[in-house]
Amino acid sequence: MYCGQSCRYLEFSIPADSLILSIPAVESAGAFDATIDWGDGVTDIVRAFDSAGLSHTYSAAGVYEVRVRGEFPGIRFANSDHASKLTRILSIGETGLTTLQEAFSRCTSLTSVAGIAGLESVTDMSRMFRLCTGLTSLDLSGWDTSSVTDMDWMFCECNSLTALDISDWDTSSVTSMRGMFYQCNTLTTLDLSG
Repeated sequence: MYCGQSCRYLEFSIPADSLILSIPAVESAGAFDATIDWGDGVTDIVRAFDSAGLSHTYSAAGVYEVRVRGEFPGIRFANSDHASKLTRILSIGETGLTTLQEAFSRCTSLTSVAGIAGLESVTDMSRMFRLCTGLTSLDLSGWDTSSVTDMDWMFCECNSLTALDISDWDTSSVTSMRGMFYQCNTLTTLDLSG
């Protein structure tokens, strides 16, 4: 069931029975007070970045839609063993985000990103999609980037990405875009209008 803009809505592929999925939270992002619906009838409460409720064991292999509701200010898959299980972002959601630094970095199975709400307090998008080699086309037009100061290496090494629309982004607060498109060797369509 879709939860609209009120939650973070992610799809994960669990390749075998009895596998654990962990959603890595960012310690310095702020206070946590969230509920995670793991998509298999189980929910957990998360009140801290290191809560036991951030991990779940699935009894059966399959594709699961996970919903995060409430305050969950930061997520970071960059150095997680679970990054390759994320296949789609259906909504980033209004969950009190303050950082997206390395949020989906190394999510090599990620194929699509949707949902643009809840970005108004985000200040860091550095390495957000770094090494997301499964992405071929992204429409991120209209994202509220007015508070973002750092976009370093944001799409770095997305070497399957051919089309990217980041039109209507307000980059007036950005102080660095170093390496933002580094090694995006297949990128042929880039919309920066607006």
